Amino acid sequence: MKLFLEYRNLSRNNHILFFGRMMTALGSMVFSMLTLILSQKLGMDATTIAMVMFLYGLCNVPLALTGGKLADRFSRKKIIVLCDLCSIVACFYTAMVPLSYVSLVVFALGTLLQSMEWSSYTALIADLTPSDQREQAYSLNYLGTNLGMILSPTLAGILFQNHLPVMFVLQGTAIGISTLLIWLFLDESQTYENDNVYEQAQESVSFWQVIKENRLVIFFVVLLALYFAVYNQYQYLLPLDMGSIHGEHGALIFGTVSSINCFTVVVCTPILTKLFSKWMDIRKVALGSMTVTAGYLMYLITRSFVPGYYLVMIVFTWGEILQSISMDSYVTRRVPSSHTGRIVALESVTQSIFMGVFQVAVGWIYDLSGAVPTWAVVIGTGVITTVLLAVLAGMDRKTYPQLYVDKLQAK
Repeated sequence: MKLFLEYRNLSRNNHILFFGRMMTALGSMVFSMLTLILSQKLGMDATTIAMVMFLYGLCNVPLALTGGKLADRFSRKKIIVLCDLCSIVACFYTAMVPLSYVSLVVFALGTLLQSMEWSSYTALIADLTPSDQREQAYSLNYLGTNLGMILSPTLAGILFQNHLPVMFVLQGTAIGISTLLIWLFLDESQTYENDNVYEQAQESVSFWQVIKENRLVIFFVVLLALYFAVYNQYQYLLPLDMGSIHGEHGALIFGTVSSINCFTVVVCTPILTKLFSKWMDIRKVALGSMTVTAGYLMYLITRSFVPGYYLVMIVFTWGEILQSISMDSYVTRRVPSSHTGRIVALESVTQSIFMGVFQVAVGWIYDLSGAVPTWAVVIGTGVITTVLLAVLAGMDRKTYPQLYVDKLQAK
């Protein structure tokens, strides 16, 4: 419990965002079962599911860019509330009508509109947190997400076969509670002065000029998108493969494995945050990529051995934690605060494109050649990503020397 006390020095606003994120995640059951809904409820094959998800990601591109632009111009709190309301309406509509392609399109539209808030959320945490507490703040936000998701996937596995509409009702209700918390209690006026030379606002500088002057950040955005293309197989290839191996029991098995993921996050996030507090953010992202890839390799070795899945998920989750607590900190410390929303939006767009293309390729390989060659491609891509992140870490030290001086002084 002493490890959790490291978050006590964060502001009230950070803890409100933490509780808001926890409530939203508590109801995120539909997302954890989306692949199985499309495959077992609507009868889609792997390639078709991949194409649907690619189309979803493609639709996210203009919305993410719009969300980033809005985040740098208007109230970030109001953007979050309005986007959440769209998702709530879509959830309750989908729960009230029979499951069909039309109802899922409405649900997808609601989640797409909600995704516009991501840039505001990331930038808002940076606004409300001093630079030296930034990783703690993102760590707490990530912890809140997974506290809410501990029971969510297992409950989704139980409801999946006979009570699917209940999943949509619970998701809408949870997002509603989160929205109410943020609207009533978050004070976005309590911002901190940016004490980092790389973060100073530059209102008169164009977005393209910022990109040109921070090319390593763009390199990081591309590598992060490649990482997420690999990581995303946790929500696509893994449940698809488990459903293929274990049939109707696949949903429940995947749900319990996902709950182990969330439980491990809750237990290990404060531990890993403290253990690696002296590491620079980019090194933690590289280590996280390596560990996630190692988790997939362990799954391939233990494939069809159910008890082995839980050990695999623990190792996989360690990598997920290291990456998650560091990626937003990396970007917000290296770009002007006046452009944070648009840079985060660029991240989201790049990730959507990479994940969509990679997922279509994975689905095609899975249908054509089976599971083992598909997992080999995923693992190989993970290895390449890790090596490139390690190279970036070396370049980063030369490009942003003051960050490393500050880190040494903090020690």
